Amino acid sequence: IKRDPDLYYEIGAAVWRFDSRDWVGKLPQRKLIIIPTADEIVPPETQYEMAALLPDAQVIELEGGLHESVMNRPGEYIEAITEFVG
Repeated sequence: IKRDPDLYYEIGAAVWRFDSRDWVGKLPQRKLIIIPTADEIVPPETQYEMAALLPDAQVIELEGGLHESVMNRPGEYIEAITEFVG
């Protein structure tokens, strides 16, 4: 995969600057949070902190899941989402 290193850095920096803590708890929609417990990019502790800001959210832990688990364990995501919207 060819990546523009400058753009890749800028995107990453923008993601880490984004902060929704002041308003995310006000979202009226139902919420499902899937936390891959072995995520090496977004630490699970950070994900649990976000989940705590959404006390009405349903939280599912994907044991041993890495950051890319949505790509290499898609069936578990599909199952969780299907059950959530079901």
